[in-house]
Amino acid sequence: MIRMGLILTDSSIWDVNIAYNILGDGNPDLRNIGANSLCMWEAIKFASTVTHKFDFEGSMIESVERFFRAFGARQMPYFQVSKINSPFIKIYQDVRSWGGMLRQFVRNKS
Repeated sequence: MIRMGLILTDSSIWDVNIAYNILGDGNPDLRNIGANSLCMWEAIKFASTVTHKFDFEGSMIESVERFFRAFGARQMPYFQVSKINSPFIKIYQDVRSWGGMLRQFVRNKS
């Protein structure tokens, strides 16, 4: 019988300002022995030699968020940009835009 060994990954990218944790995964059988925590800790230690901040990139999964917070991560809001190809939303956005221009025009005339 052949048994597979330890498999953990943690990938980070960085620039002069910040390191980003873009991928982390591990063998589910190793979660109870702290292997994932050790891998993350080593990534943070390495990042501290090349930059001053470490961005965990967050998660919507509660257990992952708890894991990151255990390392001192703080929740930060982020913005999302998306494109919606809907004629109804386009009309709504146009009407709102025209309303803003009309209000500004009336203020300038007063």
